[in-house]
Amino acid sequence: RWRRSAGVLEGRGAMPVAASPRLSLQVDARGLNASPIARIVFPEVEPATEVARIADEEAPEGVLIEAEAFTNATGTPPRVEPGSHFGTSGDACVFTFIGDGSALEWEVTVPESGLWDLYLRISQGDVGAWRVIEVDGEVPEGLELVQLPTTGGWGHAEGEWWIVRVTGNEGGAPPLQLDAGKHTLRMTGVLTTHLNIDYLLLAKHE
Repeated sequence: RWRRSAGVLEGRGAMPVAASPRLSLQVDARGLNASPIARIVFPEVEPATEVARIADEEAPEGVLIEAEAFTNATGTPPRVEPGSHFGTSGDACVFTFIGDGSALEWEVTVPESGLWDLYLRISQGDVGAWRVIEVDGEVPEGLELVQLPTTGGWGHAEGEWWIVRVTGNEGGAPPLQLDAGKHTLRMTGVLTTHLNIDYLLLAKHE
C-alpha cells in the first residue's frame, strides 16, 4: 500500500476509513533523536456514497438476483443456510459476508440496453457496512466506497430487512449504463463489519 519517494511515504491508492477514525502510527526510530515523521497529510478525503432506504411496497419491478446464487466467492466464505432468517426471498440469504477484503460475484442478464438502478435487500445489526461495487470488472462512479446503514438487526425479526437504492438517488451514485445481455456484479468488503444480503435487484431508471 505504500511507497517511498524523496523522503516521503506515499499511499499507492485510496484507503477506506470509517467515520471519525482513530489512527495509530508506529515508527522504528532506533538510533534517532527524534521521530522521522514530521506530518501526515491526506490530500483528498471523499465521503462514502450513501444509499436511500425505500419502503418494501415501493420496490420496483426488475431483474432479481438471489444473493445466495453467487457465482464466485473469494476470501472468508459467507454462510448460506435456508430457513435461518426471517422473511427472506427464496427462504435463504447470504450472511456473515465479512468486510475483510472478501468478495462475492453474481451474473445477471438485463433484457435491454439503457440506464439501470441497483437495489439491495440487506440486514445489518452493527454500525453499518462498507462495500466496493464493480460492474464487469470496473468500478462505476460513486461505487468506489458505498456505505450501507444499520437496519437494527441481522434479519431474524420483522423490520430488520431493508431495501436500499444504491444508484439513481439524488446526490448519490448515478444510474448504471448497461447493454442488453450478461453482466457481472461484484461486491468487496472493506473495513471490519459484516453484512447480510437477501437479494440484489436491477430496475430500469426512472
